[in-house]
Amino acid sequence: MNIYCEFTKERIRIKIDRDEIAVQLRDDFYPRKMFKDAITNNKLEGFVFVHKKALGLFDRLKYRFEKNRVLILVHQEIQKFVTIRQIYNYASLFLEGKHVYIIRQKRNFNCDKLEELEKISHEYINSRYHDDTIIAALTEENRTHANSVGGKNK
Repeated sequence: MNIYCEFTKERIRIKIDRDEIAVQLRDDFYPRKMFKDAITNNKLEGFVFVHKKALGLFDRLKYRFEKNRVLILVHQEIQKFVTIRQIYNYASLFLEGKHVYIIRQKRNFNCDKLEELEKISHEYINSRYHDDTIIAALTEENRTHANSVGGKNK
């Protein structure tokens, strides 16, 4: 399945086929709660699960090997809070992504139709090769948090 995502400061929006869901986020979601916010993560997993169950027999067999192709548009306002590795791990864990394309938002890209991410997917950063790349510089708040949970400064 193809999953199109938009990560903004206020919400995560996901589109699968013709269905779309937007989940409101807490203010500290990206710097502190990304993997711990069970309510948000369960909503996203449930949305993917419903679409996976709707697959036909042949598509279910194929799904076991291919999983999901996830294209994620990361808005500039949150690029200072996350690394590519975090986004990749999040998509792999909660969206069952096997092929994850992380795309930095460009100022001239209209986000109304998420499937238009296909047009700019050739500019992706494939996290399997650049997993330690920082999308933007870490803020002092993130450095402090990274040290408190055993992370390293970059």
